[in-house]
Amino acid sequence: MPTPTFYVTNSGNGASNKGSISVFAAGANGNATPAKTISGSNTDLSAPSGIALDQNTNIYVTNFAPADTVAVFAAGASGNATPIQFISGPNDGLSGALGIAVDRNDKTYVANAYGNTVTVYAAGATGNAAPIQTIAGAQTHLSGPTGIAVDGSDRIYVANTGPGSNSGDGKVTVFAAGANGNVAPIEVISGRKTKLFDPYGLARDASGNIYVANIRSIANADDGNLEDFSAGSSGNVSPLVRIHGGRTKVDGPIGIAIR
Repeated sequence: MPTPTFYVTNSGNGASNKGSISVFAAGANGNATPAKTISGSNTDLSAPSGIALDQNTNIYVTNFAPADTVAVFAAGASGNATPIQFISGPNDGLSGALGIAVDRNDKTYVANAYGNTVTVYAAGATGNAAPIQTIAGAQTHLSGPTGIAVDGSDRIYVANTGPGSNSGDGKVTVFAAGANGNVAPIEVISGRKTKLFDPYGLARDASGNIYVANIRSIANADDGNLEDFSAGSSGNVSPLVRIHGGRTKVDGPIGIAIR
């Protein structure tokens, strides 16, 4: 299995630091210098959060604050690079943009934690682009959506933290390809057996298993855990695997990726 290149969003600290993207070469370890860093006034980065790549390795990033935006950088971008696409404006539908995913046709999917929505944008969308799909409404069961993933059939997987911090009402909602409007999910993983609690990161593997990073756990609000649910899971089901405990060194996990 080839060693992956790592793409990391850095949210930044302090009013003058708008954040950056670090790219680490395959095999990077220890106190490694990034192979590339995207940072500077031309980038329009501002508290960058979610990150995803399309099939051409263009880089898609959600900016969480102060204004929700999506910036797209060309493959190989470095330094004070200008985005090749930048979604921003009153029609963009973004509200607390956190998770981001790109499907096989380069449509962009964003989980909006404040709006309790998933917004979907056409390939190449830029400027004051309105979503081509918006999943929103009571039937969706979206509640503080954070992480998002799309599978090879364009089904949409969303991690939801619940209605409030430490609510313990985390869930994973799965929507059919092309879902739009106030639609019910085709699957919902939710309940005490799931041990979902403030789930932020979400990923899928080639077999359809669903992996979730919980920033906190029910047992101890100061730690966190990683869980694996089998493909097609729904309802109040136990995870196949749960990585949790002091020896794991897992502490407040937010992102998760599977290769």
